[in-house]
Amino acid sequence: QRFPAGKFAVIDGISLDVEETFDAIYSCKVFQYFEYHDIETSLTNQYERLSQNGLIIHSFWIGDFIFEEGDMRAIYHNKEKLLELVNQEFEVLELEIYEEFEADDSIFLIAKKK
Repeated sequence: QRFPAGKFAVIDGISLDVEETFDAIYSCKVFQYFEYHDIETSLTNQYERLSQNGLIIHSFWIGDFIFEEGDMRAIYHNKEKLLELVNQEFEVLELEIYEEFEADDSIFLIAKKK
């Protein structure tokens, strides 16, 4: 409603099974559900779905453990491994480590298609 001229889509985070291309793809902690091989597949598919100078804008939990409580499960990913995957297809423009629940538990990045 705030951006009536904008085109938005809710799609599968791994396959990105759509025909359109996008100027940007955004997610907020969606990757907490993905193992590393799924993140790699997702990033490759994002690369394919982005326009020439397309951007990814994502936040991740960072760490080296899996949080489980009740029916909630969140994978905290290693920062270096995440950046290695991102850097295969993208150039990181901005990177910020921040606190959501605990000091330095989250990372926000903006990266441009190479």
